Amino acid sequence: MIRFFGILCLLSLAILVSGQQKENKGKPIRSLVVLFEIEHFDLTSQNEKDLSYLLDSLKVSDNYYFEISGHTDNVGKKKENDDLSFYRANAISQFLSKKGIKPALVQVNSFGSRKPVASNKTDEGKQKNRRAELLVYKKDATMDLTKADKTVTKSSLAKTRIEGRVSSKKLGPLSRVKVDFQGATTKESVITNKQGQFSVSLPMNEKYNVHTSYDKHFDYTNEITINTGSQPLEIELVPLEEHQAMRLRNLNFNANRAVILEKSLPSLEILLKQLKEEPNLCFEISGHVNAPLLDQNTDDQYTNDLSLARALSIYDYLTTNGIAGDRMIPKGYGHSKMIVAKAKTVEEHLANMRVELMVLDCETIKEMKRTENKSHFDRLRKSEYFK
Repeated sequence: MIRFFGILCLLSLAILVSGQQKENKGKPIRSLVVLFEIEHFDLTSQNEKDLSYLLDSLKVSDNYYFEISGHTDNVGKKKENDDLSFYRANAISQFLSKKGIKPALVQVNSFGSRKPVASNKTDEGKQKNRRAELLVYKKDATMDLTKADKTVTKSSLAKTRIEGRVSSKKLGPLSRVKVDFQGATTKESVITNKQGQFSVSLPMNEKYNVHTSYDKHFDYTNEITINTGSQPLEIELVPLEEHQAMRLRNLNFNANRAVILEKSLPSLEILLKQLKEEPNLCFEISGHVNAPLLDQNTDDQYTNDLSLARALSIYDYLTTNGIAGDRMIPKGYGHSKMIVAKAKTVEEHLANMRVELMVLDCETIKEMKRTENKSHFDRLRKSEYFK
């Protein structure tokens, strides 16, 4: 039975380096293809290492032109894909600039989903299409830079105003709450007004970690991208009360796996700090997966095990870092509690694929742990989900 799980999980990044020096004038002498995760445009440390290696191999960078083209798969609307493809190309352009490459030597193009190199009918094909291509030409090669995207410098410097509101699921709008925005080059903080509203001006085309907190509520942490079309930011804090559930944001796993990716650690560290400050808080770690082609009312061993494995992965992280195991219990719900049963958009798929903390009475957790299947937990830890 073919399962539809590729789209529900963030895939591992891959980098392909190709191209040897050629004598043909007018043809690229080097090329680099960088593959991106779903909805992402940020460069990984490995991406930067490969770009640095390419630049080092050129010796004198002023002797070359650089052409960058950004691309996406066919998931999402045309405008969103056009913007995302530009951000991917621009991320490489900004990296070159940091390495001393003059902007006049760089051309940026964005093609959205219009130039696939593989079929978008498969997850493997979509991964190949989520890319940015860098071509390097000798300076005397024929290359028209007059058509380069003129928005690169402007958009990377321009700012836009982001408005939002902080509220409590229980108390409503929250005033005098500090909201922090931490980007790669920018750090800003803002305080909410009496209506819980805030407004902040931030550079565009940059990712920001957003964090805020309020007494007796789960801390809020999320990663956002700022651009001219950014929607108002609605932040709802979840109270630390029984039967209240809080979704762990910025939690990433490889496709069909339960190993926590390194990029998830900053958010988990914030959670860990709060749990240590609330030693009497007990909770269930609830794993959920996305399976829109399956009936939500049917039982499926694969989705049950995958969701439990991911909850177990969070459980192991917390116990390893000092949270008592008797305060919590991992549980997998498979695809039985999808927020959007027939998910179609990227946002809907990601909403279904989640891990939550559900606050429960400590006595309830104690009773649940008496019947937990520890041998099954051990089997999952040794399974392919943790490889």
